[in-house]
Amino acid sequence: MALGESEAVPGESLRVGALETTGDYLLPEVVARAVSESRMQISVETLPALELQWAVARAELDLAIGALPAASVVAEPLFDEDLVLWAPPNHRLSNARRARLAELEGVGVFCLSDASPLRALLNDGAGRAGIKLKVLAEFPSAEAVLRAANAARLPAILPAPMLQLQHEQAHSSGWHAVALTNPRPHRTIALLRRKGREENPALRAFVAHLNGVVGGLLKPE
Repeated sequence: MALGESEAVPGESLRVGALETTGDYLLPEVVARAVSESRMQISVETLPALELQWAVARAELDLAIGALPAASVVAEPLFDEDLVLWAPPNHRLSNARRARLAELEGVGVFCLSDASPLRALLNDGAGRAGIKLKVLAEFPSAEAVLRAANAARLPAILPAPMLQLQHEQAHSSGWHAVALTNPRPHRTIALLRRKGREENPALRAFVAHLNGVVGGLLKPE
């Protein structure tokens, strides 16, 4: 069977690692498919980017969803994780397809807390755009940011793939994801595997389910 085709592997187990925010929105559907369709057993651990690479390289994890660059392991790019402005109806930017980061000057936003690497990306972009973000509230999880922003009907800055995968209904209610540019805050999410490791049926099945969730919806630019 070719790599990427799913198969049943009853009783096989995998140790899967992920970046915290990315794993929270991406892995539930992947794991659900692996358990229900391939009858696998999965354990998921969230770690910072470098620790994920080390854990995969030391065979403490079978694979991981991490970020580039990743020199110590085999890394296969999956998609670009862009930060976007989640704009409520009637916001001045809600009808824009994209906005320069400088246009967020003075715009109050909900966002991830300073401990998040995604917040570091955002802060770096804002600094290069010559602005200081007006943060109304910050949370350790993207899901909490989204829920608070929706409840307050105020803008938030969130990962675009999360909104694409989980919140189609919110889009239909008038909220809109506005791409951010100049500079574009993003990172490339990749599948990490140990160098020299042979593919086994469990790995092939999990990768097939991962590609099934990612494919066609989240494409690297």
